[in-house]
Amino acid sequence: MDIPAKYNEELMMDKIIETDFSNIVFQSLQEQGYELHESAGYQFISDKRQVITLSMYDIDIYDEKVVQDIQQIIDRISQENGFPSFHVEIHVIHR
Repeated sequence: MDIPAKYNEELMMDKIIETDFSNIVFQSLQEQGYELHESAGYQFISDKRQVITLSMYDIDIYDEKVVQDIQQIIDRISQENGFPSFHVEIHVIHR
């Protein structure tokens, strides 16, 4: 399923479900040692601006290396599944 030239949020969500994108993201991040809460949130602002919000346990969002690593993982998964890049926002959950 290709993303049409004209931006369509509903088609984007359908493709996320169809490709099992959230589960792929969770598994890939867990394989790299990151611990996530139960869900990911998506915002589709335009055809060039998508945001994924991840709730993660006890992560240092001020560590640029960690944030860049997570962004690179999401970029790779997005590219492999035919999505444009997502801007990653991290919501920290403290135990």
